[in-house]
Amino acid sequence: MVLLSVMGEAVLQAPQGRLTPAASRVFSLALLLLLDREHPWERDELVGLVWPDASPSNGRHNLRQALYRLRMLGIPVSATGERISLAPDVVIRSNEPLPEEPAAGMSDAIVSGTRKVGQFLGGYDPSFSPLLREWVEERRAQAHARVRVVLVQCLEHLRRAARWSELEQMSTLMLEFDPLNETATLFRAEVAALSGDKVGALRMLSEYAEEVGQVNRDIAIPAKILRRRVSEQ
Repeated sequence: MVLLSVMGEAVLQAPQGRLTPAASRVFSLALLLLLDREHPWERDELVGLVWPDASPSNGRHNLRQALYRLRMLGIPVSATGERISLAPDVVIRSNEPLPEEPAAGMSDAIVSGTRKVGQFLGGYDPSFSPLLREWVEERRAQAHARVRVVLVQCLEHLRRAARWSELEQMSTLMLEFDPLNETATLFRAEVAALSGDKVGALRMLSEYAEEVGQVNRDIAIPAKILRRRVSEQ
């Protein structure tokens, strides 16, 4: 089994060892094979992504060495002609939250700290390859979109349960993924108002309306409505 931590610190735990971004090229190769295991990877394609500045012969040599290191870690890599892939029976476990997980259980797990939710491949930036960096950013955007679905469900569950302190904590976490998220901003301001910080709540809503209104004035309307309600209390 291969355990891949992708939310927060990026770590790969293989049967015979541990791999982190410190082993930049080998780690990058492992990510490509593990996260896009259905993709029919060709040797030259992997070389172009992981060793873009190497000559064709040096790039292929580097690929062979990296594949050898993965096999020594116990990651079953198959090389058939020009095709590189993982063995079909390899089991991969990831720590990424999934949208179908129940909001109640997920929110409790996040609040208690038993389920960590950090940035996708936090701190991992393959600056040596613009194409690989683009691949990472695309995967990061997809993962964060799925996490936002989970966090919105958790926010709504905590608000229905009137768990205000945890709602504020979850709203802050959501804003780390999406600084202009409407639901998290409104809930956070609501918690501030309920705790007596009316001035702070109005400030949050004013800043949000100003920031978002520059992009889409329609989205700022709910903040203006809640701001008026806070003022009238």
